[in-house]
Amino acid sequence: MLETAEKYGRPPSTWLGGLDGEWGEKDQVLTLVYTLYKDGLCSCGQPIILAHDDENSGWFVAQESVCVACAAVEDHREDKGDDVEKGAKVFPVSELDQKPSGS
Repeated sequence: MLETAEKYGRPPSTWLGGLDGEWGEKDQVLTLVYTLYKDGLCSCGQPIILAHDDENSGWFVAQESVCVACAAVEDHREDKGDDVEKGAKVFPVSELDQKPSGS
């Protein structure tokens, strides 16, 4: 909800049944806390207070995950090379409902 409020420049209470979309005290507190939260994150998404503390060295491990939808888009672009039309928006489309049972 706070991301949506930020995106549209509207007070969070708008999505909580706010009366007229005016900024109230709760809206100001919510957006301030949200800003403090975001500012306290490292680019990796972990809280800076934890991720940048040498005492926590060894308590984090790296994991890798492959987004098969992104991979399909990258494969398409690689296969097409320069044949991808300028300005083309390439996006993944799920065919999970067409997957044969037992696969």
